[in-house]
Amino acid sequence: RGTWMPAAPSSTHDTARIAEALGHTAAAASGLSAAVDWLRARQSSGCNFPASVACVAAKTGGWGFGRVNPWLADTDDTALAMLALRPFRQADEEGWRRGLVWLLAMQQPDGGWAGFTTRCGIVHRTLAAITDPRVASVLVPDEDITARVLLLLGPLREGDSAIGRQIGAAVDAGIRFLWKKRRPDGTWFGRWSVNHTYATAQVVEAFAACGCGEDSRVRQSVRWLEGVQNADGG
Repeated sequence: RGTWMPAAPSSTHDTARIAEALGHTAAAASGLSAAVDWLRARQSSGCNFPASVACVAAKTGGWGFGRVNPWLADTDDTALAMLALRPFRQADEEGWRRGLVWLLAMQQPDGGWAGFTTRCGIVHRTLAAITDPRVASVLVPDEDITARVLLLLGPLREGDSAIGRQIGAAVDAGIRFLWKKRRPDGTWFGRWSVNHTYATAQVVEAFAACGCGEDSRVRQSVRWLEGVQNADGG
């Protein structure tokens, strides 16, 4: 019935998640080394669509959802890949720097990050018009993706270098964005997975990574998560 757009395999996303987990396990050294090499080879090396539209000064450095679409880099998968690569960043300082610069450039003025962000309203409207109105949602900053980026950036904001100060300012803005998005019951909405439980857990983790884990509001969110646990433990 014409041309179809197949769902992209989640190979990059999954490999990044697995590699990040293996990074905490000494017994997985050989598999981790191969996964790190695989991820480095999938970093975008050319001008990709979101970057060329929104961030001309940062044309390269992101990762896409799958190995077949590195040209369509997104902030979510970039943060995941860099979380996995963080312990090994000295082995490829240039690639690490490009990833950081790209992520920082993709932050929205309100402090949040979207999956595919844009600072240009006309591009936002055009994308929605020529594809599907739901496309607009991936161009709006998300609580869950912002939390994922802060998981990466929070521990990196120390230091008095120019990039360190830039990371610090980005983290502070991201934290303010998340506080504004917090709901009265102590939860955050997650667009990309299991709504409130998933997003709230990720925001709590991000606040801990940014040094805000002892805030009384975070403790309230932890109590909410404990309160919605099912009888079987899940």
